[in-house]
Amino acid sequence: AGSRPILVNSKSVPARIYRWQDLVAGSSVTGPAIVAAETLTCLVPPNWQMAQDEYGNGRLSRWQRK
Repeated sequence: AGSRPILVNSKSVPARIYRWQDLVAGSSVTGPAIVAAETLTCLVPPNWQMAQDEYGNGRLSRWQRK
């Protein structure tokens, strides 16, 4: 849904913006990113990822390259 700058350690970095309603179970978003919905805004920092589970919960974890 676009991008916008965010501050990370006092530096401006671009963050992709995702719409919560566009994500499905198994989706993952790698930071820096913002996941936005009507009632929430979730910041996904650099080197982190947010994965949506089968119940629609977002789970943040450190991102590990495979």
